[in-house]
Amino acid sequence: MNKSLLIIDDDFTNNLICENTVKKFQYFEHIKSVLTIQEGIDYLFQNEHTTLFPDVILLDLRFPEGEKTGWDFLGNFPAMSDFVQRASLYVLTSSIARRDIMLTQTYPFIKGFMSKPLNEEKIKKIMSGFFA
Repeated sequence: MNKSLLIIDDDFTNNLICENTVKKFQYFEHIKSVLTIQEGIDYLFQNEHTTLFPDVILLDLRFPEGEKTGWDFLGNFPAMSDFVQRASLYVLTSSIARRDIMLTQTYPFIKGFMSKPLNEEKIKKIMSGFFA
């Protein structure tokens, strides 16, 4: 399976947990995690025409004050060229705020909202939606 995953989250430990959890199921041949929104955007544009371009993006909403957040990414996602929108985008965040959940539902390109941590059940939901 030649699928690629991009994790955009400022929590290094969470990224390791996600990577290790996903590796167990061998859905993805390539897994990349980045710690800032800008790194994520750069990665997408740098890999536009490669097999490393992500089929799935897991995006956190909360980032340190003064940095771009997941909300900034979501606000710019539709304006990014069509190639970026080829990726299936899922929000994976520590937020359980009803406001955040409701707000993400206003973005039609978001495939799902999940609370951390990533686990087997959530991976299966992503993959069933992705391969349906």
